[in-house]
Amino acid sequence: MTTHIKEFPFVEHSRLSENGDQDGEYAHSPHELRNLGYDQTQIWSVVMGDDDELDENGERWLYMTYGPPGHFVNVIGYIATVEHHDNDTYYQEAFEMLPLSGEY
Repeated sequence: MTTHIKEFPFVEHSRLSENGDQDGEYAHSPHELRNLGYDQTQIWSVVMGDDDELDENGERWLYMTYGPPGHFVNVIGYIATVEHHDNDTYYQEAFEMLPLSGEY
């Protein structure tokens, strides 16, 4: 398994809204995207981390992981891209969160 700690490098074609923006809904299952004509190797699961984490500086981070579509635990949805994956590569993005209540 290869995990890249960086922003997901591909455009999410399956989430295009009617106006062409990337603000459409996630698919609820890989099957839904297969029905739209995407190959299994073009479908990615989007997994949200269980909880935010504190780093050594006390800053809060939340992690999203894009990977093969076989995941279903903590999955917030599925997307499809023009690019194909190898069923063994993951991309993990980190999002800085606001401090907990009372800390800002």
